[in-house]
Amino acid sequence: MLDRSKKGSPLYYQLRDVIVKQIQDGHWQIGDKIPSEGELCELFKVSRTTVRLTLAELVNEGVLYRIQGSGTFVADHSLQGERPKLLGLLEDFEQKGHTVRSTVLQAGAVPVTNEIVRNLELIWEDSVYHLTRVRLVNNEIIGLQEAYIRNNLLTIDLNKYDFAERSLYKTMKQDAGIVLTEAVEKVKAVLADEQLAQVLNIPVGSPLLYIERVTKTDKGPIEFTKMYFLPDKFQYVNVLKTMD
Repeated sequence: MLDRSKKGSPLYYQLRDVIVKQIQDGHWQIGDKIPSEGELCELFKVSRTTVRLTLAELVNEGVLYRIQGSGTFVADHSLQGERPKLLGLLEDFEQKGHTVRSTVLQAGAVPVTNEIVRNLELIWEDSVYHLTRVRLVNNEIIGLQEAYIRNNLLTIDLNKYDFAERSLYKTMKQDAGIVLTEAVEKVKAVLADEQLAQVLNIPVGSPLLYIERVTKTDKGPIEFTKMYFLPDKFQYVNVLKTMD
């Protein structure tokens, strides 16, 4: 199947093309786990180094994604959240031509926790605005998003807004005059507990991409958000540039 003659292209390029064709032909569907490194070595009679180079390339291209301890899976790379632009999810995907909507599960004031106090750098506040939404892109569930907002930095009442189809970031910027300066994000893989599994309609223990974000203004942090994304529906892309 692979051309091992001197005139052939490097084996990992050839293996890459074979794997991509398997996906394009429907042999491996979005979300499917592909064979392990050892199985690919045996199947195509190549070294483990060749397989690792191939898989690393395909992960970088967004064709595959890895879950530590679980394996390598086929990605849906049509849905990408691109960084470092400081946008809400609705703005991010609408700019790419996708239709975004939400199912609001909870909206209103909640007591603060130590985690919220730490991330929003609260001193006197005993409650924050809490917005929990199931996020859908092109009518497909891609994840769950929980946002905690500092009320004392706002000149508007968020309880008066319907965030099923409205952008929280646009509302804060346009209606409250908030200037968002930066955001700090942490990304890791987690497993769905019973509550997340029920909301996202997936089995308990399914892998999820977890993104934690603190969004700041010149007056301090205004939003602490937890985002749980289905890894076969959402790909996180971080654009890195040199300082030259």
